[in-house]
Order: sequence, then structure tokens, then C-alpha cells
Amino acid sequence: MIRKSLLLAVAVIVSAGSVWAQRPAIELNFYADYAWTSSISASVQTSSDGLTNGDFDIKSNPAFGIAADIEVRPGTQLELLYHRQDSEVSFRDAITRQTETLWDMATSYYHIGALQGFKRGKVMPFTGGTLGATSFDPQGGGQDTEWKFSFAFHAGAKVYLNERIALRFHGRLFASLLDSGAGLWVGTGGAGLTIGGSALWQWNLGGGLTILL
Repeated sequence: MIRKSLLLAVAVIVSAGSVWAQRPAIELNFYADYAWTSSISASVQTSSDGLTNGDFDIKSNPAFGIAADIEVRPGTQLELLYHRQDSEVSFRDAITRQTETLWDMATSYYHIGALQGFKRGKVMPFTGGTLGATSFDPQGGGQDTEWKFSFAFHAGAKVYLNERIALRFHGRLFASLLDSGAGLWVGTGGAGLTIGGSALWQWNLGGGLTILL
């Protein structure tokens, strides 16, 4: 009886070990970036000043994020990504060339995609792509949050210090698709902003810490 119980316990432990060994590897990435955003043609209209043409811009600023990389096969990872930048929206008049800060804004990306790695010793260069939604969330002033479809390209490298810790370095290019001529953030004060382009581009460079679970 005791022998059977010991054999059963060993079998359970071995089975649990096999299941754990087959569990997909998961990496949590915590990072900080610096983000540059392209300017895009726009028009601002208020009830008092009429229509003014110029350039819409999100000020270059630091950004931060978290990503979960789940191994689906050797070298290939599914990536779940959250990325946020807190910055200011400005408008540059096409005639006077004067720049006016309109409001603060949080730009957030909610993406899913894949990374393909090519491990060389302790270093794994990677490339990949993700897609999802961008949230443009003006801070104050009565403006509405806007959601747009977006996609991104990624490239970088992970440097594994040991079995649990790695350093991550990367560059990213985000593109948020805009409806040409779409009105954004029409506030209660009678002011409105109309975007005249098709996409808003953002370049990011940065890195952070990767923890293997």
C-alpha cells in the first residue's frame, strides 16, 4: 500500500513537471521610450476667429509601456502591448508661423502582434509587427476621446543576463490611420480641430527590463 502510494506520488510529480515544462515561456517587458511625432495639416475653427489653417503636432516627449511576450514556437513570440505618451497638442499657423499650445493629451496604443527572434548566444535580435487601436485622450477642456486603428513595426534586441532577467533595446514606428477631413475634439466652447491627413506617424527609441516568468 505504501509502495503504491509512493509510486502514485512520483507519477503525479513527474506529470506535473511535464505539464510545467510544456507551459509556454512568458516574458514581461517594462520599458521607457522617447517618442517623436510627425506634424500633419489641420484647420482650427472657433466661433470668434473663423477658420485658420496650419499644422497639428503632438510634442515629442518620453513614453512608457508594458508588453507580454508569449512563446508560441522557438523564436516566435505573441506580443500584447500597452504604450502611452503624455504630451501637448500644438497648432502652428500657416501664415504667421506662430505656434499655440492647445491642450495636454495622452496617446495610448493597445496592440497585439508577433515578434520573430534570432538568438545568438545571450543576444536575441528581433523584428515584428503589431496592430490594434490608438486612443487620443485630451486632458481637460471638454474634448472627446478619439479612437483610431493603428499598426506598428518593431526591431531591437534582448540581452539575456541570466535565465530570468534580460535587457531590451528597441525602435518602433507607429502609424494611426485618420479619416481625411475628420473633426476631432470639438469642445463645448465652440472650438474645433479638423485633420487634413491620412495617418499620424510616431517614432520611438528606448529600452527596459525583461523578466522571464
